Amino acid sequence: SALSIDGFRLASAAAEYNRLRRTVRGISLMRAERPDALTHRKMHDVFEAAAVLPPASIIDDLADLLDRLNEIPAAQDSRTRVMVAGGYCGGWELLDEIERNGCLIIEDDLADGRRQFDLTHDESSSYLYFEILHAYAYKAFPFGVRRAEERYELVYSLLKNYGIEMVVFIMDSSGPGFREDAGFLRRKLMRLGIDPVQVSGEGAARQVGDYLRALNTE
Repeated sequence: SALSIDGFRLASAAAEYNRLRRTVRGISLMRAERPDALTHRKMHDVFEAAAVLPPASIIDDLADLLDRLNEIPAAQDSRTRVMVAGGYCGGWELLDEIERNGCLIIEDDLADGRRQFDLTHDESSSYLYFEILHAYAYKAFPFGVRRAEERYELVYSLLKNYGIEMVVFIMDSSGPGFREDAGFLRRKLMRLGIDPVQVSGEGAARQVGDYLRALNTE
């Protein structure tokens, strides 16, 4: 039978998810400006809850967290601004360890991170269904789904605009093919003047710290 879509229900669901995604993005932004207020492990709890729970069951709690973070003054932080990239990172304690080694993680390109919540849609559009389909052409899907060349244009080519000085690739967090993708992105980042660092294993956080200390002694 022909595809039948209830436009009212679709618009209502889109509005609900739009609010959820904007709230999550707001929390992520507040955390980047107030790193002492929320650990990365807690940020992962936010991402996980928003990804798996019905929006109506979690949105009020997330909005309350956003309001509370907004009441905290933004911090002045001179640490190296970093994006972390890879696959599924789990509980994100590793990101807290990396940060304790002398950097500030303000962005991620992880399968279980903020990029799950990038897309919002115009719920008032008469063509909402088709606009949702079209928007996914620009989604930064996890490594192995989106080609590295496309990923560079969508994400990495813009990192300078956000003051990111270093990208840390967690090499053992993703599947086959990630090493090749990371190598391609590493070369591109070096041309942009952004330091790419590849780490893995239990010593990943220490490896970042060693790299930062080497930079500061040059």
